[in-house]
Amino acid sequence: MIAIIDYKAGNLFSVKNAFDKLGVDTVITSDVDVIKKADKLLLPGVGAFENAMNHLRELKLDHVIVDEVKSGKPFLGICLGMQLLFNSSEEYGYHEGLNILEGKIIHFDFNNVGATHCEHAPKIPHMGWNSITNCAGSKLFSDLENQFVYFVHSYHLVTDNKEYKQIITNYGYDFCSAIEYKNIFATQFHPEKSGEVGLSILRTFANI
Repeated sequence: MIAIIDYKAGNLFSVKNAFDKLGVDTVITSDVDVIKKADKLLLPGVGAFENAMNHLRELKLDHVIVDEVKSGKPFLGICLGMQLLFNSSEEYGYHEGLNILEGKIIHFDFNNVGATHCEHAPKIPHMGWNSITNCAGSKLFSDLENQFVYFVHSYHLVTDNKEYKQIITNYGYDFCSAIEYKNIFATQFHPEKSGEVGLSILRTFANI
């Protein structure tokens, strides 16, 4: 059983529908006991970082997520659900995250060193299909080098931790579009909106 965590900020039913197509047993829940009993956890997310963290705290889900992830339970974060894993976000100010992984969430900055210099900077938000690279050696993405997945976001992760496996996408410059570390998997893109490639990612996660 995969528990899809309901914290008032997720694209819950599109995620569940994707797993239903795969014949994978899931439940949408904000019940702490159900989350603790689940075999795997999934944290979806659409919306603002600060609001999402407030909802997690109000529902008393922040501590149970941290505890269950640290116990070794397989975990998948999607989009905002990925961003919340890290130390902080600069979205509309400074906001602390779950502090499960090291890193911060920043706005796309096309003035960065290494950014593509062109007459017109890429549009924000980064919306639509883009490819993923650096997939070799990963558990979820090893067969998906240069495959296309679906994005909708204006902020992305930066981390200096070399122990994390980072999947890379280029949008003006290279950024981390997915990450793996031990039992933790997270994608900035939406597997549930990424066709057969996304379904293959969800299938692999379900089989871990």
